[in-house]
Amino acid sequence: MQKRLRTYVLTIIILIVANIVLLACDLRFPAILLTIILLVTFILMIRCVIKHIEHKATRSQELQQLIEQKDGYLSDFSHRIRTPLNNFSFIIEYLIDQKPEGNHKEMLETLIASTTNMVEAVNDLTVKSARDISYEPRKSISFNLDSAIRSTIDLLSANKGSNIKFSILSSDNVSKSYIGDPITIKQIFLDIFTFLQANDETDVNTEVQIDSEPIGTKKEIIKVAVKADIELPDFDPEKYPEGNINSMAIKLISRLKGSYETIVSNGISEFRFSIPLEVSTEEETQSKVAERIKELKTESKKKKTLAEANILLVEDNPTNQKIVIITLRSLVKSIDTATNGKEALDKFGKSAYDAILMDIQLPIMDGITAAIKIRELEQSTSIHTPIIAITANAMIGDKEKCLSAGIDDYLSKPFQPAQLIKILESFVTK
Repeated sequence: MQKRLRTYVLTIIILIVANIVLLACDLRFPAILLTIILLVTFILMIRCVIKHIEHKATRSQELQQLIEQKDGYLSDFSHRIRTPLNNFSFIIEYLIDQKPEGNHKEMLETLIASTTNMVEAVNDLTVKSARDISYEPRKSISFNLDSAIRSTIDLLSANKGSNIKFSILSSDNVSKSYIGDPITIKQIFLDIFTFLQANDETDVNTEVQIDSEPIGTKKEIIKVAVKADIELPDFDPEKYPEGNINSMAIKLISRLKGSYETIVSNGISEFRFSIPLEVSTEEETQSKVAERIKELKTESKKKKTLAEANILLVEDNPTNQKIVIITLRSLVKSIDTATNGKEALDKFGKSAYDAILMDIQLPIMDGITAAIKIRELEQSTSIHTPIIAITANAMIGDKEKCLSAGIDDYLSKPFQPAQLIKILESFVTK
């Protein structure tokens, strides 16, 4: 294709020169014929260019589809491996509680270590795949900036080899909610944090400062400074070739029409960047609704203990159901089960529950849709039932999807039984 284009361009140049010579010699008829040939050649070249552009566009679409398939495969792989790992964790915890002795205890301890290593391997895969997600823009949603940053820090800290200690300082000027793609925001921070972690083996104290400046009525410039107490001589991202570490953050900031700069001095490396974000118009409404829900819960709901709680478990996998039931049945009053979102809605309409444990990947109706419909049903009442997502969906951005659907908290598999009990108590007893 490119050779053909070069041939057309060369032919057009020769025809133009020849035409000029013929006109100079007052040979008008041959000049007119050459002009016609020139126009035909030009039209053919334009058609060739259009076909080339269409071919590139098709290739780009195919590439994007492949990237999406890769992201989907990684998400599915993460989900499939996290579910049995979670069951391992629960079973091991249960067996440890039986106080085994001798060889049995040593074998369980070895199994715990092996399971922990597998969890770390999956978490490492999640971090790496998050840094490799495509640059293509995704759907904009309302999200909490502070939550997006903190969940990114949690993701990185889940890796046992993490050597970064974080602190976050957020100005009062920063709005609670913005309209945008939280996945892109998390990718930026994850890339910067990974860069810092990869360049020093000692503990790195990192401070994240966030401020904002209004531009118009609905937009703000978000100003972020990431400071680390290590001096990196090659911290300047411009020194890194395409595709190397830290290049993703630069690309994404540029794509968001933002700016960045780096400063290294006196043992401190600082990366500053600014990006424009639209302020969520839902923020004030959500804040008022949250306050009203809190008031209603305080007025109408008596304080309960976990032993008095009625729980709805929404989980389609029988083995996963058994594991959770074995863990909780001696601690709560009752546990009802549903195998899909539609069944959960039916049971929610007939019975009162103190908390709902919701899987996300469900048949007939998924957990996200079920949570949205439950919140719609609650709008005309004074009830707010806590919904806790217990899911193997642990890819970057999954937590934001859950929270934006009205889910109160998110627990990623694999987790320890004590974590589930602690979250349940925090919602049931408060």
